[in-house]
Amino acid sequence: MEDTSYAVEKPGPIPALRIVLLFNDTSVVERGNPSDALPDADLNSHQEIVHALESRGHTVSALGIHYENLHLLDTLEADFVLNLCDGTGLDGHPGLEVVAALERRGLPFSGASSGFYFTSSGKWRTKRRLATARVPAPFGLLLPSPDVPLHGALKFPLFVKPRDAYGSLGVDEASLVHNEDELRARVAYVVETFGTDALVEEYIAGREIAVALIGGGDKAIALPPLEVTFGKAYDGKPKIRSYATKHDTTSDYYRDFGIVCPAELDAETDKRVRQVALQAYRALGGDGYGRVDFRLSADGTPYVLEVNANCSLEEGESPEDCGLFPLICRAVGWDSADMYQALIHSGLERPAPVTKAPLAMRWHQGRTTAHALYDVALGERLLPFGPVYPAKSIHTLGSFTTVDGKPVLVEPHVRHLDHAPDPNLVPIRDGTTLWLEAARPIQAGELLTIDRRAPLDLPHPVTRPRPVGRMASSTRRRDRTLQP
Repeated sequence: MEDTSYAVEKPGPIPALRIVLLFNDTSVVERGNPSDALPDADLNSHQEIVHALESRGHTVSALGIHYENLHLLDTLEADFVLNLCDGTGLDGHPGLEVVAALERRGLPFSGASSGFYFTSSGKWRTKRRLATARVPAPFGLLLPSPDVPLHGALKFPLFVKPRDAYGSLGVDEASLVHNEDELRARVAYVVETFGTDALVEEYIAGREIAVALIGGGDKAIALPPLEVTFGKAYDGKPKIRSYATKHDTTSDYYRDFGIVCPAELDAETDKRVRQVALQAYRALGGDGYGRVDFRLSADGTPYVLEVNANCSLEEGESPEDCGLFPLICRAVGWDSADMYQALIHSGLERPAPVTKAPLAMRWHQGRTTAHALYDVALGERLLPFGPVYPAKSIHTLGSFTTVDGKPVLVEPHVRHLDHAPDPNLVPIRDGTTLWLEAARPIQAGELLTIDRRAPLDLPHPVTRPRPVGRMASSTRRRDRTLQP
C-alpha cells in the first residue's frame, strides 16, 4: 500500500474570546413523533467542551436552547457562539431556527450557515444538488406511496430510507430490498411510520468511507479519509451503518465494527475521495464543518451517500461512542481543544451567507407545521412548490388537487403547510416552475399557510417520479447523470 499520509497542521492560536456554547436542552421537548427513537444528548457532555476551551484561555458559558427560550438569542452577547444545537424541528429540537437567529444578529458562530443546513438536511435536495454538480451518487428517486410505479432504470438490489430523517432512523436490514414485493412493503413502512416520502436508491456494494471537512469555499480542507469496517455480527447481513450500529447499545452491531484512519487507500484513490468530498461539500454551499459519507465501489468510484452539515462531535472512550468527525481529528493528532479551535477559526472567517434557509419545520401539538425563518416581503418567493407526484386519491395525506381535478403529492415542506382561507403564501406559476410566493408581509417565526382548496395550475403534466444520480454499473447501463 502506498503512503498516502499528508501533513495537517494544528489550528493556530486565537485571542481569548467570550464564548457562549449553545446546546439542545432535551429536558424540554415535545414528544410523540418517530424521532423519539433517537437518543437524547447528554445534558452534561458540554461541560467537557467548556473545560477544553477554557484550557485555551477562553471564557465560556453554556446555554441550553429549546423552543420556549429561543427569544434569548435575540439579546445574546458573545464574541463567538459555539453552536451545538442540531435539530430538524420534527424531532422537537430547534436547529435551523438557532442558526437563523444567529445570522439575523450578525454573531460569529461555528457550524453550518442556514443555507447549507437546510440543503443538507433534505436527502432529495442534496441528491438534486449533487446531480447538478455531476458528483457521483447512487441512482435514485422518491416514492411518495407504495402504489407509485418504479422507474425502469432502477434495478435491484435497492436501498430504501426515509426522505427526511437523520441518525440512520428508519435504516435496518430490511432497508435493502431485492424484489418488487420487498420494495413495496418497505416503502409502505417508511411512508406510514415516518410520514415522509421513501427515498429509493441503487444499492452500492463496497467500502464505507467518510471524510471530514472544515471551512468553506476555497478555504475548505478535507481531512484524511476514514474507513468503517464490519465484524462478524455483519456476516451474511448488509454491511451498513444502521440505526442499531449507531444507537442501540444492546445490539451486536453497535460494537462489532472497526475504524481505520487514515483509510488504507492507494494515493490515487485517496486523492479522488478527498476531491469528490470537497466537490460535494461545495455543491451544497458547505461551510463551518461537515462530513461526507461514501461507498467506494469495486472499480474505485466514490459514491456520495450523505453530506452531513454539523455532523456529530460526540466524544467517548471507545469508537462506538464517538462521532466519526472527532475520530478523524484524533487521527491527525488533534485533541478536543484543537478540534474546537479549528471550528472557531472557520466560524470567524465565514463570509456573509449567500443563501439562507426559507423556512423550518416543527413538530408542534401533535402535528407538523412550517414557520418563516426571516421576515418575508410581499411578493417574495420562498421556494419552488414541487416536485409534484401523482397521488392515489385526494384523500391521501397532504395531497393537493390540480385544475383538472387530479390529486397530487408535493414537496413535504409544502405538504405540511397549514390550511387557511386567507393564506400568507400562494402558488405562482412562472414559466416551467410553480413557486410559493408571499401574499402579504410575513414576520420571522410566523406560521406559514396555504389555501388547499385552490386548485393548482401546474406548468407541466404530472408524471411518475424521475430518477436522479449516477448509475453505478456501466456494463448494464451508461454511467451518466440524469437531471430531475
